[in-house]
Amino acid sequence: MWGVCLMKVSNKADGRPAFQWYPDDWLSEPGLRLCNLAARGLWIDLLCHMFRMPERGMLRLNGRPLTKQDISNLVGRPEAEVEAAL
Repeated sequence: MWGVCLMKVSNKADGRPAFQWYPDDWLSEPGLRLCNLAARGLWIDLLCHMFRMPERGMLRLNGRPLTKQDISNLVGRPEAEVEAAL
């Protein structure tokens, strides 16, 4: 028997549960290719978190920009590691 696949319902006004992603752009952007793997991993994680923020596309909570410590907590990595990736 096949299981039922349930898509998470978005809590955003526009109801979008996902964003468009262009792998060719990600893989071919020269500036991004110069970043190390940790920085690229942090970037995609932050893009995903920005999509989920109350103010979509922003790294702000309650109108306040996130600090390095906030970002560290958000991605679950030590602040020194996050700072190096930033």
